[in-house]
Amino acid sequence: MSEIILKGIIDEDFVNYRVPSMTLMFPNCTFKCGFSYCQNSSIVDSENIHINLDSLCKRYINNTISEAIVCQGLEPLDSWVELYNLI
Repeated sequence: MSEIILKGIIDEDFVNYRVPSMTLMFPNCTFKCGFSYCQNSSIVDSENIHINLDSLCKRYINNTISEAIVCQGLEPLDSWVELYNLI
C-alpha cells in the first residue's frame, strides 16, 4: 500500500469531534482566508510525516478509544492526493 504525507497525527483526540477520534493534519493550504488569520499557521513549519497507509489503518483499528477519523488542517482539500489515498 502507498504512503501519505501529513503534518501531524493525534491518536486520541477529545476536542475536534463529538467522540474520541484520530485526527490527521494535512500538509497543504492555499491560505485563501489569509495566513495572518489562520488558526493552523503554526502547523506550516512542522516537518512532514511520511506514513504508510497500511500502518496508519492498523494504528486506527487497533486503538480501542478512537471511534472516528477527523481530517483537518492545514486544508485537507488542498492535499487532494493524500485525502484521496486515505479514503
